[in-house]
Amino acid sequence: MQLVDELAMIYTTCFMAYATFTYARSSRFSFALGVSLIGLSYFITARYYETKNPQFHQDAYTILTATVVFSNMWIMERVLRPALKAREDKRPTNSSVPSTRALLSQMWIMVATGLSIFLGGFLVWTLDNMYCDTIRRWRHQIQLPWAVLLEGHAWWHLMTGLGAYYYIVWRIWMHRCLDGDEDKFRLYWPSVFYLPEVKTVDDLPSGEDKKRRQNASQLDLLREVETQAIASQQQIAVTRTQQAAKQREMRMAQLTRTEISSLPADTNVYEGVGKMFISLPVADMKSKLETQMKELEGDVETLGKRLHYLEVSQKNSKDQIDRMLRGGVSAS
Repeated sequence: MQLVDELAMIYTTCFMAYATFTYARSSRFSFALGVSLIGLSYFITARYYETKNPQFHQDAYTILTATVVFSNMWIMERVLRPALKAREDKRPTNSSVPSTRALLSQMWIMVATGLSIFLGGFLVWTLDNMYCDTIRRWRHQIQLPWAVLLEGHAWWHLMTGLGAYYYIVWRIWMHRCLDGDEDKFRLYWPSVFYLPEVKTVDDLPSGEDKKRRQNASQLDLLREVETQAIASQQQIAVTRTQQAAKQREMRMAQLTRTEISSLPADTNVYEGVGKMFISLPVADMKSKLETQMKELEGDVETLGKRLHYLEVSQKNSKDQIDRMLRGGVSAS
């Protein structure tokens, strides 16, 4: 019975290995891998039956499990992530399909949860083996039903089975995403206290997909508001630069008018740029400078009003972003 109990773990992991490494491969490769895994299972069974060495079983199981898990991690990052990103870039912005970042973050959380449960079970089993006599004595002292809580071997099976379940669901969900069906299926996992499931969009609980769509719409609105806020900031900077330039021109005109005010009325002054100069009477120059100053004052006032409008718009955009974030819009 002990052999059946422990070798079943080897056989189950071989099935997982077959599902992992035969995806999108030829039938010839799948057949060869299947035969190889059957041969490996037979070798481990025969060797374990011959030696009865638990350490051999533990080493074989650890190597198989680590190979399968780390291979899927590599596939998830090196194959799935680029594929999801490429499809995400082609989808409309209001799509209800979660982003690549959200999908993979959820997968990694599920992997971490499954591994934690599995390793926790392994720790319980190890402690149960190390302190078997002590724990057995405690069980006799406590008596049923609470003595069941100290059945370390039972907890080992329960926790490793639960960890394997997380892996299987992870692989199913990853398979769906590799097939490009993340728009037809969802990983339904409301919390870590709930067993994850892969469901079709139509099988999701009432309102779940609608909530995703609403959140996607709110996220699009948030991005639009953020874009408007950035544009307002850029326009504010340009307007301030223009206003400062007009103010400098106005001060220069005021300074010039002050300087020529002390000249006799019949004096001519020169106006021009570079080598192009014309002679003007002082009175005409004063009149021209006054007209220029009035125009500049109007320009500065107009730019001031525009600056005020842009600053108010930017503040409103920031306030709207804050309200949306407090309302629970996620930028995942």
